[in-house]
Amino acid sequence: MSVRAAKLGDIETLLFIAHETQKALRAAGSLQEIGIHQQNELEDYVSRGYMYLFEEEGVLGSVKLEPLPADKVQQWTLQPKRKYTFLSNFMLLPKYQNSGRGVKLMERILLLLHDEETTVVLDCWEGNSKLRHFYQEKCHFTLHGVFPENDYWIAVFKKLR
Repeated sequence: MSVRAAKLGDIETLLFIAHETQKALRAAGSLQEIGIHQQNELEDYVSRGYMYLFEEEGVLGSVKLEPLPADKVQQWTLQPKRKYTFLSNFMLLPKYQNSGRGVKLMERILLLLHDEETTVVLDCWEGNSKLRHFYQEKCHFTLHGVFPENDYWIAVFKKLR
């Protein structure tokens, strides 16, 4: 199982992962929107080095890792002088979900960031008990707080590196 930086030639694969993940969420009755569905948006993220692919005898999923924007540092009451990496769009193709691979892939992501003096931050809908359990109990992130976001609330988690 490996994590590698995505390349521009991976755009179709990234779009497929987002589409399949979104389809599975809708089938499960979730209102959650993945948010990455546009080719030009993905091309920008890939060219900046933010997108990564998970592979094991083929593609398993993807993740976006980027510097946390300053407005989120302030909104989420994080210490302003620290370096933060925002982990978002952590997606496994539906056929690989609930197989233990998500935890292993999160461990690989954290190893990838091991040499950086960064705090990894991620968020999810406050009411998404399944994801909250995954981040806290399986991946050992700490709940930093719950914050308003538009017309809903999000839970913000962090992990020191």
